[in-house]
Order: sequence, then structure tokens, then C-alpha cells
Amino acid sequence: MPRRFSLRVGDLVLLSSALIASRAAGEAVGMSLEDAFQEMKAGRPERALPHLVTMSRQNPTDAKVFETLGVCQMLAGKWDVADDSLERAIKLSKSPGRDLMVNRAIVGLRHKMAAPTVATKLATWIKASNVPADENLQNVFASLLNVMVEAGKSNTPVFQQWVSLYEFKNAELEANGPHPGMRRWGQEWVSKVEFDQKMNTFRSQRQEVWTAEDDVASSNKRLASEARAYENARRQALLRRRNAPANLSDAGVRDAQADLNRAQSRLERARDKMEYPTWATDYTPILPNLDNYNVASATPQQVPVVKASPTAPAASAPRKTEVVETPVRPVDLPVAPVDEPVAMTLSKEPPEADERPKRELPTVVEPAPTATGQVITISPRTDTSPAIQVTMGGSFEDVAKALGKPRNKLVKPGGAYACSWSITEKIRPGIFDSDTKTREIERVVIVEFTGDRVTDIQEKLN
Repeated sequence: MPRRFSLRVGDLVLLSSALIASRAAGEAVGMSLEDAFQEMKAGRPERALPHLVTMSRQNPTDAKVFETLGVCQMLAGKWDVADDSLERAIKLSKSPGRDLMVNRAIVGLRHKMAAPTVATKLATWIKASNVPADENLQNVFASLLNVMVEAGKSNTPVFQQWVSLYEFKNAELEANGPHPGMRRWGQEWVSKVEFDQKMNTFRSQRQEVWTAEDDVASSNKRLASEARAYENARRQALLRRRNAPANLSDAGVRDAQADLNRAQSRLERARDKMEYPTWATDYTPILPNLDNYNVASATPQQVPVVKASPTAPAASAPRKTEVVETPVRPVDLPVAPVDEPVAMTLSKEPPEADERPKRELPTVVEPAPTATGQVITISPRTDTSPAIQVTMGGSFEDVAKALGKPRNKLVKPGGAYACSWSITEKIRPGIFDSDTKTREIERVVIVEFTGDRVTDIQEKLN
């Protein structure tokens, strides 16, 4: 009797899984960078990941391949290797784009110990590229600064420079961003009235913290002084009577200790009341831009197979030989050293306690033309610095009277030249300055001349 062929349910499941796996493997052969991008866009980064790894081995100097690989690794949750891929993409890029730098910063937020290094690189890139203010870029940059504050790494001149850069770009975003007339409190857009209320409350709470910190420091000094006095009295008594007197009192020490405990409690309550702006710690990766990119150059080639000729005799037929391509190891490229930013020099006395920064973008007010030309008023960002007026169409001597001696001069073709002037402004601490009560920023006004007449005025943060 012939045996019947039967399949169990488990066999069907295994067979179906094998068919699906073989189909996926067949679809993956020859996947291009565009195909991998579409898989990532569709929410399937795990399908594109192994083929992007292959592409990176076959294209070890292609920055776009490593950028796409890094984003794919981010989407797949492989943050450690994503850091290496994006860092390599930055090194391979002649001019890294905004999306690449933002994605690198997003990865840096996952590793708080690396936040200072990532923030330094991002800030250096922002200054060098002079990109327009961008909300997503500002948010990620601020999150890095906030991580540094929480890690206790904000007491450095470099950090203060990055805070000044953030405030300068944030003022630009508020002036030219998607919500005219509104201000940014953290990542939230609020009205100017609400912003002023929040900022005044924040300053009042921070002043309360500073007062409590001073009280704790004073109580510590008093406790140390009382402890020294008690110990000296005890030693003197021992020297005179050879044993500690029963009537020696440590009331002063106990009173100072109780005062210190009360001061520390006030400090804890003051810190708990602080209403800080909120900053995100998790951002969605930005998919790479493949416009104007030759995706065919980053397509992994299929493995060639050399087979014996079917017409050859069996005795002399050569054996089948598979030629397997050896993966190319990535080439370690030299990394250009990044110049460490120079701390700004404080040359003026700190402002009084009642001075407050306006945090406004330096604006240009254009009154009606006068007989000598159009007067441009460059408004300061703080109350402590005077407004600067420059006459369009005026001479070099007119500008020098308003701004003083220029810092440097750049000669341009055709008899044109540009001079730069430095303007130092004192500002009160912002939301990131937890331990610094005053600091200064340096702005640069660039005036362009043609035939010794003013033709253009620009301004930037130094």
C-alpha cells in the first residue's frame, strides 16, 4: 500500500518562513543607495542595513554612503555604530551639510559624556558655515548645552561662547522665523508678554537660589570658625588641667550647625522652585538628501560565478570555481585638527544687578534719507551698550567717528574694501548660565566701502 505524504502545521510554517527569507535575500541583491533610502523611508531600516554596510566597504571614501549608513543605524537603534559612521561621513565631506551635523548631534545626546565634544564641533560648524537660523538646529544645539549644564560642565569660557552663539542665532530665529512677534521659551513659542513674565519669574527664582547659596557659604564659614574656637578651647583646657573640663560648652558649634542645616534646606527649596525651559533629549533622525547624487556609483555588485563550459568533455571539464570578492577595508583618512576656540577677554566692569538683557536681534532702523545719506542705527542687544549710527553713502572718516579705529581692513577687487569693528556688550546671564552672573559678547560690524563711500553694512557674532 503506497504511503501517504502529509505535512504538519509546523512544517508549513517553516516552509513559509524559508520562502519569505529566500525572497527577501533575492530582493536584496544589487540594492542601490536609493533602494536603501526607500526602505528606511518606509520604516524598514533593518532590511537596508546589511546592504549599506556592504556599500560602505565597497565605497570607503563616499561620504553620502556613510551618512546614509549612520542614519539607518540610528533608525535601527544601533547608536554606538551610528556615531562612528556619521563621524566618518563628516571627515569624508569637504563641507558637511546641516542634516549630517544635526544627526551627529542627536547621537551625541545619547552619550552625555560626549556632549561637550559634540557641542564644540556643532558650534564650530555653525560659526564657520554661517548658516541661517534653523529651529531644529537650534533645538538640538540647546539640548546639548542643557546636557552640559546638568553634567556640571558649564563653568568654562568655551561654554559661555557657545551660549552667546545660541542666543545670537535664537534672536535671529525669533526675528525671521515662522512666528513673527513671538519669543522662544525653550522649544515653545510664546507671546512676548508671556515670555517676559516667564523670564522675570525665572530671574527672581534664580536670585533666590543665589541668595540661598551665599547663605550656605556664610553658614559653612561660621561653622568652621566655631569648630576651630571650640577645639582651641578644649586643647587649652587640657594643657592646664590635664583633663577635659566638664563645663566646656559646644553650644556655638551646635548653633552654627543648625544654622547651616536651615540654609541648606532653603537652598533645596529654592532650587526645587526653579522653572527651567524644557529641552528634548530625543529627536527623530533626518533622512539624508540624495538629490543630485549618482546612486548607481554606490550599488553593490553581484558576486560573479565562473562555470565550466557544458560542451567540454567530462574528463577535462574544470571544476566550478566561485570568485568571491574580498571586502575592501575602509581607509583611515587624516583628520584635520579643529582649532580650540579662544575665550573672549573681559575688558569692562560687570553690569549692575538691575540691568537686564533685551535679547533682541540687532536690528537696522532706516530713517528717511538725509542730506548726507541714509542713517543706519545698529541697535544693541543690551541696555548697557549705546546704539551705533552709520551713514550710508558717508565717508570712512564719518564711520570712524562713530565706531573708532577699525580692527582690520580687507581690500577687494575694483578699488572696494571692507573694514570690521568690534563691539563688546555686557549681558546678564541667560537660561543656561547657572553659575555665571555676568559675561560679555563681542559683535562685529563689517562696513564695505566703494570709492571711500559706505555701500554695505553687515553684522555678526564674533
